[in-house]
Amino acid sequence: MGGASGSQGSKEPHAESSVVPLVQKEQSYGVLPTTGPINFRDFDGDTNSEPVMFAVLDPLIRTESVDVNNDPRIMSDSVISHRLNGFASVVVASMLLCSLAFSAILTLVPAQRGEKGFSILKLAALVGNVTTVCLNLFCTVVVIQQMYLINRIATSGAMGFEMAKSLYLSKTYVMIRHVGISCFYRSIPLFVMTLAVMVWEQVCPRNDAPISAIIICTLLILVTCLMLYVHYLQRTVFHDKLKKMQAFEKPIRQHMDFDLTGHISRQGVTLLSAD
Repeated sequence: MGGASGSQGSKEPHAESSVVPLVQKEQSYGVLPTTGPINFRDFDGDTNSEPVMFAVLDPLIRTESVDVNNDPRIMSDSVISHRLNGFASVVVASMLLCSLAFSAILTLVPAQRGEKGFSILKLAALVGNVTTVCLNLFCTVVVIQQMYLINRIATSGAMGFEMAKSLYLSKTYVMIRHVGISCFYRSIPLFVMTLAVMVWEQVCPRNDAPISAIIICTLLILVTCLMLYVHYLQRTVFHDKLKKMQAFEKPIRQHMDFDLTGHISRQGVTLLSAD
């Protein structure tokens, strides 16, 4: 017994020596003590906010965020998320076209230094490329901002999908989104026509090879007309299918709404008669 008590007595100081440095180490790193009242305002720590930066930036930009709710319904796919994924490809193509037009702007100079002549074709090509860049930048800003804001509001709470649907179908958002997408599609034939002007100026700068320039420019013009026709044809077929879908879907919706309202009214009559 004496030996056992002696062994226990020898172990207790060792246990205290192994615990005390750990507590001191935690306190050295700034861990709050577990004894006494806890102030939950200290949960974020001193580095959570920067008063100087907040005082400077708060009047200029919004420094608040939407609430974060871990609702499992938010993580499921929806129709809006799939539609927004379709707009992502438009953004990629728009930025590619913007890069091509901007690279052409850097090489266009209507009048070189020391030259007396002024090239009206280079000026027209410069205006066309600048317009193409502006149209595609507008499309990119509109689509990216709408994707960002709709995703934010869709993940902001339990009614995220309903609010995202309301925002996506808002008349202002729909109008601006259609204008942005139209800017991208209208800039493609404009870029091709501008390319035809640049080719004419490159192949026939002094009207010494008009036949070669006419052949190449005619080909580009035909490609532009073909693109416009294909774009019009595909939109026409799409709207025709959309109208047919709405026409065939309307009787089914009316039947379902009638059955639902009839079931609710019959259920209400049953409850009233039971009372």
